[in-house]
This record gives sequence, C-alpha cells and structure tokens, in this order.
Amino acid sequence: MKYRLAILLFFTTLSSTFAQNGTIFIKDKTTNEPVYLAAIANQKGNGTYSDEDGSFDLAISQNDTLYISHLSYQKVVLSKKDIDNLKNSVIYLTPKVIELAEAVVRPAKPIKKMLGYYKENTFFKGWSPGGKNDFSVFVNHIKNPTGDLGYVNKLFFDLNVDLSEGGKSSKARIRMFSVGADGLPKDDILTKEIIKTIDVISPNLKIDISDLKINFPPEGVFIGLEFFCNFELKNLKKIGYSKIITNCPHVPSAKVANYNETGKSYFWTLTQGKLQWTCISDGNGSKFKGWVGQVYKFGAEVVQ
Repeated sequence: MKYRLAILLFFTTLSSTFAQNGTIFIKDKTTNEPVYLAAIANQKGNGTYSDEDGSFDLAISQNDTLYISHLSYQKVVLSKKDIDNLKNSVIYLTPKVIELAEAVVRPAKPIKKMLGYYKENTFFKGWSPGGKNDFSVFVNHIKNPTGDLGYVNKLFFDLNVDLSEGGKSSKARIRMFSVGADGLPKDDILTKEIIKTIDVISPNLKIDISDLKINFPPEGVFIGLEFFCNFELKNLKKIGYSKIITNCPHVPSAKVANYNETGKSYFWTLTQGKLQWTCISDGNGSKFKGWVGQVYKFGAEVVQ
C-alpha cells in the first residue's frame, strides 16, 4: 500500500515553505537512505507515516510541533520554525545504538510457558484500530509471574478482519517495550523491524523471535501491534447514519478476573490533548468504561 500523497497546504504560513522546499523527506543520517514507515504526528494527534522514498504528507500550523519516531532511530521533535529552516528539505534521523542484552543462563531443562490471553475465550471484538487517531498501537503487559529470567520465544496475536466493513488486508508492525518505573511501556526492545500483512484468510499472527534472544526480565515486557491501515466514515444519507469503511482489523479482547496480577492492556491514543498510553483494562473513567476487566488477546511463549 502506498502512503505518499501530494502535500496539502492547509496553512498560508506553511505554503511558502513547502513550495520552496518541495516534498519533505526523512532519511538515515549515516547512510542518507530514505526511512520507510517513520511515524510523524503533530500536537493534535494527527499523523501519517513516511513513504518508501521517505516522503510524507502532514500540515502543521504556526505554533505546532512535529514528533517523528521509528523503531530503529532516535526520536526527533521539530517546531514549525525548524521545518521552515530545513536544509535540502530533509529531516535526518540518527540510528539507535542497539545494546546487546546480557546473556541469561538457561536451566539445564528449560521450560516453555504460554503467558497472556491468546487462548482465552473472546468476549468482545473491540473497535478497529485507526478510528481514534492516525497512530494505533495496542499492547498487553506480559507479566513474569515467577520473576525468573528467560527469553521471549514467540508472540501471538488474535485478530479479526471484517469484510462487511471493506476490509481485505492491512499491515502491522510488531512492537515490544520494556516496562517503565510507572508501569507503562517505555523503550523499544526489538532489535529488528518486523512488519506483517493481516488478511481475512490468516488474520492471526504467530511470530517466532527466538533468534533475537530478547530477555524476559522479572518485570515482564509489553508486546503489541502498530497498524498501518485506512479508516474513514462514509455518510449514508439514505439511511441516516455513517458507516465505517476500513481495512483495519478488529482487536478481540477477553474478559479476565485477574488482570491486575497478570497484566493490563493499553492503547496509544489522544487523551487530554496529547498522545499517551491509556489503560483500557481499568476503564479510564468514561472513555473506556465498557472495557473494565478486559484485555487484548495477545500472548507470548517464554523460555525460563
């Protein structure tokens, strides 16, 4: 799927900049190669992703700010003034320095354990990712019930593609995060980019990452998906309501009684004027009131 569109000049103050610079590109600072699927968002939570040639389409206002991130690069924050002063219409990203995880000594007879909710009964099919903002990241906290060190061996994601909403296929980037002191997702811990196609024939994902030797620490990890898909509301005047037209998969959830002990689910969304992690399992007041006690059907196989 192509993401590049013509630059839309919504603001007069921005028009001269893009007219002068042409298309803005995102490139690797060390190789000068384009960065594909970098996430670009403004303060309002509107966003897009860079195309295969590194170009992107997102207008910003006079006092706006752009937030640019990618799994393999350091995050960049740019004001409109920074955008106006770009040289050669290129935003350069600096590659992250990947620190190899300290080796974990496996027991003589390692034990494989399935953690999370992949095999739980489905309770609710949730809304489609992409409907709340342009960045849709869904994660489960996979807790470590014994505290023993180990490796994350495989990842499992239970999804659903609904053809009645125009869905055929979309793409998702696998995300894994460390657990911060506040209990929220913190740093990316995957050491390579993994992007999967999701379609109606095989919507569920089963991914072997045993070769990456990603440690499973005492505090556990967050696993999740970042979706790249289309979402729009089509106004059906004849029947008086709007219909969702999307190729975004649904994210089923399971009703569990002990999520406080075994991990909660979070959604990266625009809340109180900024993009942040919101816990759907706690209900977050009235925003996700119907989701109290529910978790996404994601799971992980760990070896301890």
